[in-house]
Amino acid sequence: MKLGSNPFKGRGIGKGPQATGIQLDGDRELDKALARLASREFHKVVRGAVSKALTPVSRSAKKYAKQVGKNKALSKSIGRKIKAYWSTGYVVGLVGPRSNYVDPATGHRPRFTAHLVEYGTKAHVISAKKWPILVEDPDTGKRGTILGAIVKHPGTKAHPFIRRALEENRGTIMGIYHKELKARIEKMAMSKQPTKAG
Repeated sequence: MKLGSNPFKGRGIGKGPQATGIQLDGDRELDKALARLASREFHKVVRGAVSKALTPVSRSAKKYAKQVGKNKALSKSIGRKIKAYWSTGYVVGLVGPRSNYVDPATGHRPRFTAHLVEYGTKAHVISAKKWPILVEDPDTGKRGTILGAIVKHPGTKAHPFIRRALEENRGTIMGIYHKELKARIEKMAMSKQPTKAG
């Protein structure tokens, strides 16, 4: 099972410079118990365990995202997503900006700019000769447009709110995962046992 904190759509866990993640495996006994479950049961058990293991990562990511500028939309957008791949048996957990979150004050979708916050940007030139450029002040959140100009952007400092959250919780994630996995397997086994006639 892979547990990741990659909020950037189109980039798989472990692929590319923007992917951050760890792979979780159960111990031998848990792996044997998982192997005995039907496919649907397997995914239900593992999805629940991965979701619980992601909780502290999500909480920390929200905390660190709040420290970036005055606009709190990035922090409010952070959520968890669990994806099950039936053909491979993989269950992937993601932490990052939700794709459907829109800042009610500005209409901004943090998922489009989260990678720029996480990794920063190099100095670059923005040309506004043909199209207006929407500019946002990272400290105030105020927005405006520039037209007919060339802007020399100095670049931005990286604020790794996702990577920092994952590293901070790396030591506890596996423990939570194993505990939840064991509890859910036991619960599933108990539900299958025939009830005794009174």
